[in-house]
Amino acid sequence: MTELNAFVGHSFTEDDAAVVRKFLDYFDQIKKFGISFEWDHAKAAEPRELAAKVLALIQGKNLFIGICTKKERGVGPGSLQRGWFNKSILKGSEVDFSWKTSDWIIQEIGLATTSPHI
Repeated sequence: MTELNAFVGHSFTEDDAAVVRKFLDYFDQIKKFGISFEWDHAKAAEPRELAAKVLALIQGKNLFIGICTKKERGVGPGSLQRGWFNKSILKGSEVDFSWKTSDWIIQEIGLATTSPHI
């Protein structure tokens, strides 16, 4: 059987801690099933460049698991209008804004998909 050796990317913000903890606890339970599953993740923010930090942790992994929590709202430029009095203000309808995960997780996904290890 091929061993699964995963890197788990996730948010470190306090508002995501409970949901991230549920996933990490679940991964710990899976490890106990004896199916050759191991996982690792970054422990906390480090003063290193994200790419270097993640690439070091991805080394030797053959699976990336990204826990994507909603962090930011984005809108396409076609849905924005300039302010009436202040033209430097952009505004849009709430229904045009969509939730997305943090740019950090998106970057980790990109690094994982271009890594020769995964």
